[in-house]
Amino acid sequence: MFLQVRWRPLVVAACWLWGIGRPIPAPGAEAGVVSTDNLAASVPLLSASQAAGSDAADGAKTRAAQPSVLPAETVKAKDMQTPVSEPDATQSITRIESGEIERRQAASVFELLDGVAGAGVNGGPRASGMSFNIRGYTDSEDVAVKVDGAVKGFEKYRYGGTFIEPDLIKSVEVQRGPQIESGAGSLGGTVLATTKDATDLLQPGRSFGARVRLGYGSVDDERHRFAAVYGRPNDDVDLLLAVTRRRSDDIGLPGGKELEHSSAALDSRLLKATWLPGGDWSASFSFTDYTDKGLQPFDTTSNLAGLFGLVVRKARDRTVAFTLRYADDAGGHDWHLTLARGTTRVEDWSLNSRTTNDYDYRIDTIDAGGRQQLLRSTWLGLPAELQVKAGAQLGRNERRVTSFGSATSQ
Repeated sequence: MFLQVRWRPLVVAACWLWGIGRPIPAPGAEAGVVSTDNLAASVPLLSASQAAGSDAADGAKTRAAQPSVLPAETVKAKDMQTPVSEPDATQSITRIESGEIERRQAASVFELLDGVAGAGVNGGPRASGMSFNIRGYTDSEDVAVKVDGAVKGFEKYRYGGTFIEPDLIKSVEVQRGPQIESGAGSLGGTVLATTKDATDLLQPGRSFGARVRLGYGSVDDERHRFAAVYGRPNDDVDLLLAVTRRRSDDIGLPGGKELEHSSAALDSRLLKATWLPGGDWSASFSFTDYTDKGLQPFDTTSNLAGLFGLVVRKARDRTVAFTLRYADDAGGHDWHLTLARGTTRVEDWSLNSRTTNDYDYRIDTIDAGGRQQLLRSTWLGLPAELQVKAGAQLGRNERRVTSFGSATSQ
C-alpha cells in the first residue's frame, strides 16, 4: 500500500512529462510494482523524442538566422506647425518665422524688425515714408529688398518706397552686411520676404480651408480685414488666394492731438500656386498686388505734414515671380532658378505743377544659384562642414519719370 501511494503517481507523472504516456503494467504484475521491462522499453522512445525535438529546434534556428529582405519605402514628413523664432544677436542673419509674425500682429513690415540687432527703420512716421536701415545704410542701392526672390527697389524724393503687406508673408530674413548670394546692391544688407503657402494655413489632416480675421488699432482707429481661401487637393498641388484691407484715420499724438494727413487706405492681394511633382523638385508661382491711395503730404518722411504741400497720390506695386527649386537636404543640394518682374507706379497730382509727377519703375530679375555640401564632419568635438556656393544674376532696371509734359527714362 505504501508503494502504491508514493511511487506509482511519481512514475506516471514523470512519463507524462517526457511524452511517453502512462505506462501499462505487465500482466501478472503486483499492484504498486513498476515493471522494469516497461522502463527499459521507454528508453529508446525517449531518445527518439529528444532527437526529433533537437532537429525541429535546429530547423527553427536556421529559418530565424536567414534575413528577410523587405522592399524599400520612402516616407517624407513636413512640420505643419512653424516654431516661433527668437532673434539671435550673435548671427549676421536673422530669420523671423510665421509664428512670430502671427504673434506680433504688425501693422507694417517695419515693425517686424524690432529686436533685430543692427537693423532698424529710417524715416516715418507713415509707412509710406519708412525705409530699412541696416548698419547705417538706408538707400535702396545699399539695402536690397526681395519678395519671393524678385528684386524690389523704388526711389523718389521724400518717399519710402517699400510695399510689403505683413499679413501675406510667412517669413522675413534680414541679412546684415553683404552675402555671397545677395548680389549687387546689398552693401548694407538684404531683406528677404517670402509669401505664404496653403501649407502654412491648413490645419493638420485638412485638404481645404478658409480664414477671416478682423482687427482694430486704437492709435489711429485702424480697421483691418484679412480673408483667404487655400487648399491642397492632392500631395502635388498647393493653392492660396488672400486679400487684405486696411483703413485708418490720422495717427493720435500725446495731448489729444493728431498727426494731420496721416490716414491710410491700403489694399493687398496674393495669388500663389506651388507644384510638387515628387522627389526634391518644386515649382512655385506668386503674384502680389499692393495699392495705396489718398490725400498725402508730398514729404512722407517728415512729421511736418504739408511742408512741401499736399498731393493726391495713388501708388501701385506688383510682383510676379516664378521659382524652380531642387532641394535635397540629405545630399546637401539646394539649387534654384528665379524669373521675376516687379513694377511700381506712383502718381502725384497737385495744383503745384512742381510736385505733379508720375513715376514708373520696372525691375526684371534672373537669379540662378545654390549650394553643394561637400563635407560634414566634426573637428575638435565641434560640428564642421564644407560647402560651395555658386550663382549668377542678371537684372534690368528701368525708371521713367513724367513731369511738366516731358519724360525721362533710365
